[in-house]
Amino acid sequence: MYDKRASAKKISQRHIESRFFGMMKDFIGNQQLSRVVKRLEWMFKKGQHTVRSYVDRSNTYKHIEVNALGSSAKIEGVLVNPKGGFSYANLVVDIDGSKTKISDFDQAVELIYQHFSDLGLKG
Repeated sequence: MYDKRASAKKISQRHIESRFFGMMKDFIGNQQLSRVVKRLEWMFKKGQHTVRSYVDRSNTYKHIEVNALGSSAKIEGVLVNPKGGFSYANLVVDIDGSKTKISDFDQAVELIYQHFSDLGLKG
């Protein structure tokens, strides 16, 4: 007997796995990306950290970098889309040289928040 819920669950699980392992790209618009940057800027009190967003020279990857107390965290792996938005397949958070593969920007913000909170920054 065919179970629709089991089939839908299996399909959604495969979709999440394919996004996580970089086999499927996910689109993010400029407005959504600027919200991520703003969340990082407002994460801690003003003057405690700096947030910088830039595109590398090859115009392939967009990086978002957070610096504070001699520590650096970078979100990288965002592929530039010629239609004005961005699509990403392999999203990585690099915290002081330690790279962690993640599936979405919410996880990236949470990792960065946890790291700098442990260093003593106050929100």
